[in-house]
Amino acid sequence: MEAALADVGITPIVIASPDAAEGAPPLTHGSCFVVKVHGDYLDARIKNTTEELSEYDPRINSILDRIFDEFGLIICGWSGSWDDALRAALERASTRRFGTFWVRRGNLAPEAEALVTLRGMTVIDATDADSFFSELREKVLAAEATHAPHPLSGPMAVATLKRYLQDPNRIIDLTDLVNREVERSRVQLLQGSFTVGVPYGGDELRRRVAEYEAISQVPLSLLVTLSRWGNAAHVDLIVRSIQRLSDRPPMEEGQFWPVWRELQKYPAAVLLYGVGIAALVSHRYELLARILTSVSVRDRLGNEARPAALELAMAAVFEGDTAQDLRPGENKWKTPESDHVHQVLREPLRDLIPGNDEYEIAFDRFEVFLSLVYADLYGGWGPVGRFAWKSGRLSAQPSGLSSFLEEVESEGDKWGPFVSGLFGASKERFQAAAEVITEAARLVARR
Repeated sequence: MEAALADVGITPIVIASPDAAEGAPPLTHGSCFVVKVHGDYLDARIKNTTEELSEYDPRINSILDRIFDEFGLIICGWSGSWDDALRAALERASTRRFGTFWVRRGNLAPEAEALVTLRGMTVIDATDADSFFSELREKVLAAEATHAPHPLSGPMAVATLKRYLQDPNRIIDLTDLVNREVERSRVQLLQGSFTVGVPYGGDELRRRVAEYEAISQVPLSLLVTLSRWGNAAHVDLIVRSIQRLSDRPPMEEGQFWPVWRELQKYPAAVLLYGVGIAALVSHRYELLARILTSVSVRDRLGNEARPAALELAMAAVFEGDTAQDLRPGENKWKTPESDHVHQVLREPLRDLIPGNDEYEIAFDRFEVFLSLVYADLYGGWGPVGRFAWKSGRLSAQPSGLSSFLEEVESEGDKWGPFVSGLFGASKERFQAAAEVITEAARLVARR
């Protein structure tokens, strides 16, 4: 191990005896440590026999306790059968702050299985250590290339936003926070590997979608929170944020693949869906109307600008049947774009909508509403989502649509979307859009 590290220019701090453990620098102050818990072969004190392996010097135990408490762990090449003292060190580690992963080839020994159960470890099957660590390295580099934020970035940003929301005097801090994260994501989108000139492929589609989702994670969390807990003063900020991420870079010179050009709208579309669901659940119809009609998105050539309801509906983001490639090898989906974003938004919306059944209803209601607005603006047609086939009934209206029709009948001109200017505040226009969507849903259900 020491020689391998030296080959790549790393000089580790070696701890090979209780004395070295006592005099070692703090673990967080060194870039690389090699801890020889059984000693060094050049030292007569090296542990070999079962009796010798049954206990460690307290100074070795102390450093092991710190490692298992303060760091994650990958176990590879250890049977777990003979080292009683090492097993004991893992057993007495009381914290579970970081993950432990046991890489195995074949079945684990009973002693190892017991440790896995006790510590809640993740077991990974591998052919050998070389292939496992080589593959791990490639995945780490790939994750780094997606510009994925640290897992704590989203929750920390949301916690900061909530503190600002509690203090009306911190409106400037709140605005700066949101603008900073939106701008950071926009820079990553412009600098990322999203050229529109490369040929289409399913692997490339999945890579781009995953990278887009990683880049938009923090703005999505912030805007969803602001849509739920904010007020009318924050509407402009939310609208500007979606508008900012929907402004695509200019077209590249030469030939382009329409599928990649349209997919550039995906980050803004995810934000639109997340904010839209939060706004609808919170009955914030002014916000809902603004994001669907005031945000404008230019067509793929950068000419005509159309409302976000037309350009950021998922059916307008994925060209043709390309969304089927999001899950290769599975049966063909009826509404693949809708099914995918339904999964993507579950965790970002969990704090707002804890129950899975509640989330299903909220997601379907938003997609129905988006389809209605699309049909009203476009005329004669509208895309539908997973709500179209879930009931399995061809003659009935989708449940989400039925609930909106009941609201219109009950509230009339005072219905929130009408008051916000949607559907021209006209019951007739709304009903015409409802008929279009009902028929479109039946066509999807027949597939």
